[in-house]
Amino acid sequence: MTSSMSNLYIIGGIGAIFVILWVLVSYRRAVSQKGLAESKIQALQTRTKKIESDARERLRAISENVERLEGEKSHKTAQLALVQDLARDLGSLETREAIPQRLMSAAEQILNAGEISFFLPIADGKKIRLHRYSGLPPDVPKDLTINLGEGYIGYTALKKVIMTKTDFEKESNIVRDRIAEASHKSLGTEMCAPLYFGNELLGVMNLARMQTCTEEEKVIMRTIASIGAMAMENAKLYAKAQHLADTDGLTQLYNKRKFRELLDIEASRISRYKDIGHMLSFIMFDIDHFKSYNDQHGHPAGDEVLRRIGEMLRENTRQIDIPARYGGEEFIVIVPHVNKQGALRLAERIRHLVEKEKFPGEETQPGGNMTISGGVASYPEDSDDVDTVLEAADKALYVAKRGGRNRVVAYSGDLAAVSHS
Repeated sequence: MTSSMSNLYIIGGIGAIFVILWVLVSYRRAVSQKGLAESKIQALQTRTKKIESDARERLRAISENVERLEGEKSHKTAQLALVQDLARDLGSLETREAIPQRLMSAAEQILNAGEISFFLPIADGKKIRLHRYSGLPPDVPKDLTINLGEGYIGYTALKKVIMTKTDFEKESNIVRDRIAEASHKSLGTEMCAPLYFGNELLGVMNLARMQTCTEEEKVIMRTIASIGAMAMENAKLYAKAQHLADTDGLTQLYNKRKFRELLDIEASRISRYKDIGHMLSFIMFDIDHFKSYNDQHGHPAGDEVLRRIGEMLRENTRQIDIPARYGGEEFIVIVPHVNKQGALRLAERIRHLVEKEKFPGEETQPGGNMTISGGVASYPEDSDDVDTVLEAADKALYVAKRGGRNRVVAYSGDLAAVSHS
């Protein structure tokens, strides 16, 4: 009984020990699992923080990229607006002289170029000369002339394409060395654009000290150069059309319409400066017996006489004088700042030159040669009204024709004119 009880106690003690051991193992396992969970939580928290940090960095980068793109968009919009302004402005310019300066202004605004030079072709088109400039170093000659193919600028003009420093560096070593050696040392070049219309070189624009010089700037410069070339060609065509509208096709003198326009300008000038003794004279010429010459020798011969006398009027008057074909065989010259005696001497010299000139078939003319008659009148001596002075010159011419032709007569109030032949 006692032995059985002892065995029971032993078995119970061993069971209790196992229970205690199981509890301890379970506890340790729980503690271990709890530590593992906490480690996982910490790792998860660390990873979450990194993800949040990466997300914030990406959002910041995206925000900066959006701002950059918005800035670029705004900049490109502004550039486009300036290019549109350039096209509109050049479309309204009627003379070539104003175009280079406007193109340079556009390049400065749109491409942020600190140094700009504009060259125009000269002579036979094998040279270009500095025409306009901005920001050039003081030692660059202001009359710099460059041969086509010479240096960066001349080479670009010869190749007929826009080139940047990067483009020049892609050329062969021989070409690069030759270009660099021939270039003016103080004249910078970062981008050079020739202006061509068809095969005609109209100009070359050279840029330096640019903030950026990428393919985008090159595309913009190509647009500016194209617009400029078209504007220069249009201005040339306009000038040609204006010349045709203003001049007599045969004699290349001003026609009667243009003469009246210029006469109105002179009349306006007279009214402004009448108090300081402004003088203005008129000379009217008429070819003697011209109808008879035409009838005998034909209109081609008559046209040649008109052309040659027109040439003589251009060659023997000052730059400020205004010779014109007044109609048929009549010519007229406005002589500013010259009194009646001075105009009379000029008219007499021209009359004498025509008399001495050899014209085909002139031996059939009365007197054996081609001659002209002239009438002279002056403001304010003969009248203080310009149209009245013009009528006075016409009356003096009439007197010269009635008096035997081949003479010049100065107007007088009673038409008691004096011959100076």
